[in-house]
Amino acid sequence: MHRTLIRSAAGLLLPCFLGCQAIQESQNLVPLPENAPPQPYRDLVVRARFQASAANESFYANKWTELEETAKVLGQTAGMVTKATGVPAAREKEITVASGQLAQKAGSLRSLAAARDEKGVNACMQEINALVRTLRLEP
Repeated sequence: MHRTLIRSAAGLLLPCFLGCQAIQESQNLVPLPENAPPQPYRDLVVRARFQASAANESFYANKWTELEETAKVLGQTAGMVTKATGVPAAREKEITVASGQLAQKAGSLRSLAAARDEKGVNACMQEINALVRTLRLEP
């Protein structure tokens, strides 16, 4: 009896959890308002990771317009890192350099996606993934 009740409850809660997760993930692909206040560094890192993963998925599926849009939002996120709150002080200089490079690469990715340059996008995505990894919270 208890097992059946637990399974029923789990069956009802799982779709809710997955739905909430999908909503949160899709929000990471929406540009933040231009006049948004400084965001927590941790949130921007998570956002950049999700955006880089979404860019990989769009590239894999040949969704070039989606890839362009994701690159645009990734560039915005990278630009916001320098104004973020809670940036680890010991890594501030490294993070500032990496976020600047990430913004530049996101712009390149957008252009490469518009040109449908598969080799260029592939190389650019490798650099973007390395830069996003540099931003991680732990050194």
